[in-house]
Amino acid sequence: MGYFKTWLDVVFDPMEFLEKLPKKVGYREPAIFALKTYGFGLAVLLVIGLFFSVIFSTMFASLGLSKLAGIGFGGIFLMIILGIPLMLAFAFIGLFIGSGLIHLFVTLLGGKGSYKETFRLYSYSIAPSLIWFIPMINAIVGIYSLILVIMGVYVRHKLSVGRSVLAVLLPTILFFFIVMFTASLYMTLGGLI
Repeated sequence: MGYFKTWLDVVFDPMEFLEKLPKKVGYREPAIFALKTYGFGLAVLLVIGLFFSVIFSTMFASLGLSKLAGIGFGGIFLMIILGIPLMLAFAFIGLFIGSGLIHLFVTLLGGKGSYKETFRLYSYSIAPSLIWFIPMINAIVGIYSLILVIMGVYVRHKLSVGRSVLAVLLPTILFFFIVMFTASLYMTLGGLI
């Protein structure tokens, strides 16, 4: 299947897509799908970043600050160009970590499928993030991605809807509390130093 056909199937008919996902599909295809999705989103971010850097550079130049304009444009351009490969590398690693956390809870709650199943459904659930840059729908995109993971756990791991929700939301909640605890610890210790 082509990328956009797969994307349309995942986003608009996820239950059928998940039920018909062949067992022979390994790690490669889902990972490439997720990285293409992230890549397209980052390309849009690149275009938006360049657009705004041109606007700000022109504004600085009109104020007689042409050196600052050149440095600002060059810095933003360089940051975006260097940042995209780094962000894709972190996204690739994140696929394995996110899948691992969800699979841990899937296993604890009695799921039947393998880690590979979790990785596949998690990678395809990234599909909605292709349009995350559209203002006002960022939260909806995130929620829909969570729903897709829950549906995937339900279909591929044969858990009840309630256990599927728990298997997906518990790692998310745990991650949130770890981040909040770390931030509060940092702020507390920062105040003591």
